[in-house]
Amino acid sequence: MPPAPSSSRLTPGLVQVVADPNVLVSAAVTPNGVCAQILARLLNSPLELVASPLLLDEVERVLWRPRFDQLAPALRASYVAFLHRIARIEEDPVPTEGRLVAADPGDDYLVLLTLAGDRRLLVTGDRHLLDLAGEYPIVSPRELLDRLA
Repeated sequence: MPPAPSSSRLTPGLVQVVADPNVLVSAAVTPNGVCAQILARLLNSPLELVASPLLLDEVERVLWRPRFDQLAPALRASYVAFLHRIARIEEDPVPTEGRLVAADPGDDYLVLLTLAGDRRLLVTGDRHLLDLAGEYPIVSPRELLDRLA
């Protein structure tokens, strides 16, 4: 397994970011927040958003929950279409026999998608994933934004 990034800043070159669906949903709901700032920087930096059909489906499913009804349906649909356009879409990772995320095995695919590339980071706000940052290349949204400064 690749070690977690240790430097406080990102080194030059293409870095691929796997954004947990909670980060992408947060970017849509809080346009001036940290997650939205990360998404904006993805468009003008050496970062590339990496996603899979499963990840994008989860974002869409979450955005259509009643709790997000303050977002117009057209806005939700155009946001998901925007993510499809800007992301490098890869196949869903093949599940492994062992569990990578014991606290939430449903998030194994995020770790596997991250590990499928050489210079990838998983950015997440989920505590159970952040607790694995010593084992996998995982950072919080604030940490990634600080590294981009």
